[in-house]
Amino acid sequence: MGKASLPFSKDRRSELPRFCDCEKDGVHRLVHRRLRLRLNPFPMQSKAKFLGHPLHPILIAFPLGLLPVAVLFDCIHLGTGNGLWAQIAYYLIAVGVLGGLLAALFGTIDWLAIPAGTRAKRIGSLHGAINVAVMALFALSWWLRRADPTKPGLLPIVLGIVALGLAGVAGWLGGELIYRLSVGVDEGAHLDASNSLTHRSARD
Repeated sequence: MGKASLPFSKDRRSELPRFCDCEKDGVHRLVHRRLRLRLNPFPMQSKAKFLGHPLHPILIAFPLGLLPVAVLFDCIHLGTGNGLWAQIAYYLIAVGVLGGLLAALFGTIDWLAIPAGTRAKRIGSLHGAINVAVMALFALSWWLRRADPTKPGLLPIVLGIVALGLAGVAGWLGGELIYRLSVGVDEGAHLDASNSLTHRSARD
């Protein structure tokens, strides 16, 4: 009686160790992830909070509100020729950039707490880098207006429009971090969670 033939050739048998190595790597990644979670059981919670809520999304409301309005007023200035709109935009940009820098400080604190090697870490890096570019463009736009805020010229206005477009991309990435990757969301959050001021776990 002849020997039963294997379902793969002798040459293909050499591929088996590589398959086993892949499986072993998967186990190692799982163990490493479990160990990381044990050392830091709530990696997604914000590390910089005020009255139980993350500071970054609270402060980001200032640049998100002020800078788009500044661009809008610049556009009104272009359409009407009224320098008052450009002057108001000048001051809005100044306050918006300062608010953005303050928000970036607490956003960086939260980003540093995200475990390395995760998609959240990569998205957070991109989110932060684009926001730095946004603040730089608006700051340059503000700087170019200093001589006469009522007559900014076309370049500072164009810089603000470009920065606003980039801010939209950064905002989408911020939404991805929160709503898709749960960064900054309390562990065990649900529709009937207790008040944040109680300092109780959201699971309770």
